[in-house]
Amino acid sequence: MAFYVWTPIGADSAHLDTSWPALSEWSDNRTPDGELGWKTFIGSEVCLATPWSQLPAELWLVEVDGEHFNTPTEILWERIKPIELIGTLKETDVAEVAYVWAQQQYLDEMVHRPFPHTSKFRIEWVANAFKNLRAFMDSQPYDEALLDKHSFTPLTLAIRVVRLAQLGEYRKAWANACNIPNSCNVKDTRLAMAGRLREVMNGN
Repeated sequence: MAFYVWTPIGADSAHLDTSWPALSEWSDNRTPDGELGWKTFIGSEVCLATPWSQLPAELWLVEVDGEHFNTPTEILWERIKPIELIGTLKETDVAEVAYVWAQQQYLDEMVHRPFPHTSKFRIEWVANAFKNLRAFMDSQPYDEALLDKHSFTPLTLAIRVVRLAQLGEYRKAWANACNIPNSCNVKDTRLAMAGRLREVMNGN
């Protein structure tokens, strides 16, 4: 099983961990109990753990060793070794991240594994709404009314995020964006969202 760590970057970050180990070197030992230990996440929990109030941040693939302690959202380990820098997430990435997260949930819930009784009309309607949002994001011709004429919650959140980001309200935008993976109960979909997040970070 792969484990990941989010770590804020920048000298102005109060959360910067000065004991972060060098690449391919083991960290110091920590007792993995309560809030102590090295906080790691499995792939399906990476998006849920996005440190949206501490950006920019790096996502690392790590090896783990020693004792560990499970919490509902993370696994605390005694030691970690950074193996690969997956990417860096910036505050300004929020609109694109929200879009791909919502799109992934649409693909999984309506296209690849549709819920029972999901009509073809609804599938196509939401697809067109996503195309319209993409046009809005890319400053292309779009239908203003269509931005509000749908009932797919992840898309509703993504539209709200895009509008907040355009106003420079990045903290509020991230707070809304992270509700997309938070409201998704399917681990495979959340894992796919993590893959889409990686694509955005690699595009930086």
